[in-house]
Amino acid sequence: MAGDHRHPENQPPPPESHPDPDGIVVVVVGAVVVVVGAVVVVVGAVVVVVGAVVVV
Repeated sequence: MAGDHRHPENQPPPPESHPDPDGIVVVVVGAVVVVVGAVVVVVGAVVVVVGAVVVV
């Protein structure tokens, strides 16, 4: 029916609503990527500071 999309609570829950191991893996990998990215940024900042000290 045309109006069904306006009442999602009347629909059965989608099968992917239960805890999905693949989804958890994706979240963990995403978190690891964010942490690694932060480490890379910090290391880059240290390299810039050390480079500035060496130049001075």
